Amino acid sequence: MFIAEMVSLWIFLFIIKKTSGIVSYNQPRIDSNSSWNPNGMTILSNISYLNDIFIDINNTIFIPNYDDKQILLIDQQNFSSTLNLSLSLFNSSTIFVRSIDEIYIDAYYTIGGITEIKSNLTIEQISRMILCQQCLDLFVTENNILYCSFNQHHEILSQSLTNDWSPLMTVAGTGSEGSTSTTLRFPYGIFIDENTNQDLFVADCGNNRIQLFPFEKLTATTIVGSGSMNITIDLNCPTGIILDFDKYLFIVDSFNHRIIGENQYGFKCLVGCSNSSGSASNQLYYPWSVNFDSYGNLFVSDRKNQRIQKFELIIYSRVWINIASMNVPRNEHIASLLVNGKVLVSSGQNSGGYINSAELYDSSADNWTMTGNMSTGRGGYTASVLFNGKVLVSGGYNGGILKSAELYDPTTNHWTLTGYMNNGRYGHTSSVLLNGTILVTGGNNAMTNVELYDPSTGSWTSTGNMNVARTRHGALVLSNGKVLVTGGSSNKAAELYDPATGICTITGSMNVVRSFFTMSKLSNGKILVAGGDNNNVGVTAELYDPLTGNWTMIGNMSVARQYHTASILSNGKVLISGGSSSSTTTEVYDPLTDSWIIGANMNVVRKSPASVVLSNGKVLVTAGSPSLSSAELY
Repeated sequence: MFIAEMVSLWIFLFIIKKTSGIVSYNQPRIDSNSSWNPNGMTILSNISYLNDIFIDINNTIFIPNYDDKQILLIDQQNFSSTLNLSLSLFNSSTIFVRSIDEIYIDAYYTIGGITEIKSNLTIEQISRMILCQQCLDLFVTENNILYCSFNQHHEILSQSLTNDWSPLMTVAGTGSEGSTSTTLRFPYGIFIDENTNQDLFVADCGNNRIQLFPFEKLTATTIVGSGSMNITIDLNCPTGIILDFDKYLFIVDSFNHRIIGENQYGFKCLVGCSNSSGSASNQLYYPWSVNFDSYGNLFVSDRKNQRIQKFELIIYSRVWINIASMNVPRNEHIASLLVNGKVLVSSGQNSGGYINSAELYDSSADNWTMTGNMSTGRGGYTASVLFNGKVLVSGGYNGGILKSAELYDPTTNHWTLTGYMNNGRYGHTSSVLLNGTILVTGGNNAMTNVELYDPSTGSWTSTGNMNVARTRHGALVLSNGKVLVTGGSSNKAAELYDPATGICTITGSMNVVRSFFTMSKLSNGKILVAGGDNNNVGVTAELYDPLTGNWTMIGNMSVARQYHTASILSNGKVLISGGSSSSTTTEVYDPLTDSWIIGANMNVVRKSPASVVLSNGKVLVTAGSPSLSSAELY
């Protein structure tokens, strides 16, 4: 190695060490709507006998150069800038970088085993890893266990790196080739799931399958390929395997010259999908290994083409699409998803006053149809879909406070009056309890009264009062069946209604006083409260944890909002749209990262719109102030 090159290398290694300290592999979270550009970019070519590559969390690429006895280091910031570690390691096939002080590499043809390369470029042989054949893949776990894919002996070996006296263990395979649940045939790639319980995944090339060995078990389950219990995808000599953050598999299907990926919908080809070899940008020729960088881009060692290909991640962000307009402009209305998949939009108001009409949206035909009229127009009312499929509308305002309630029957398209509430109310909440009854709380100029509607009798019954008078507040049914009631004009107190006792009990208070906000139940059971009206707190959001009864502030939204909507998407994220910010902006809360990201802009500014998640996962947003009739889909 030349002196100048050595100095550059030491500076490069120092930068890596300084910026991260620990180097490991990347497991990005990939959105299910994403894909990869099928046309790869060649970042390095003319690499003889290319097998494995490794990409650390700084996105530095490490390549054991089989022919030139070097390790190549490529900085992704400048693909043309490469550095070489000249270590006289002949015919090395695989590499694993645990930290810059610990680079593990196959050195069978040099010293007959696995070696560890220190930051000072010294080479240390791993105890008990003097083997009679090459390891064709390596994996080193955080608990200091090194795994070796012992291809020619049809088994996977492990060795402790902290105990020199620990024996070399066989963790998969028997040493003889076979196709049973305990045997392997020429295994190649391996991956350990360190986020759960150290399960071992093996690319069993000779059996055209992926095997899953639970930790410390010698019997595997075939999860992909030949012999799988589930419908997956056919493989032809898989040689590489990695997992993303959500434990979805990405597989090098070598003899089919393609890369396979998995998401919530199953397995599909990602790149090289013609199943034929070639050297074009959208082709591979006996690929060997696959790796992620931290951005989710895929890097493939394209062995016979002697090149490394980069396939860029394409994130397909949802967009808003204008659809057919409603027949009547309205705001402060409610949209309800019916059991038949259609959407009922009821009442509200416009420049002509309160509206007693209702209409249905059919997403399959993209049209709106007028349906039966309500008994009276309403603003500030509630609507709930009952277990029997009918829609209960209660209370509201129309020149006076309303006690009346009525039912919409989707089978007849008619409205029918039902029992009157004991108290007239608007600005209240209604919640469908697990027993099918409807809980109505608060309203008007702030009241503590609570009552229940029984669909079997059509009657209302008063139940235990709240501890705090509320209006324009929020209520949501928790996973345990209790109802969290919180906020409202001039207060931040929260309480729990227990259907078993009919009693409301105080729980932890929100951090911020708010009204006209949204509440959403996340998949982890926590409750997201966003926005609201109180001295410009509309950018804030917080989480309620039912297990502790405590609220925690989270990052602010980008725009202050009230009179907005919140919709839970099929991926568990929460879409916030519209509001009184006079903006078309939207944003999305991701519970897994506890962060907000900017969403696609709507086509129209909307205050007090109504939104509903359709059965196909799309979000329908309708109308809003000032007296809009337009609608759009996200």
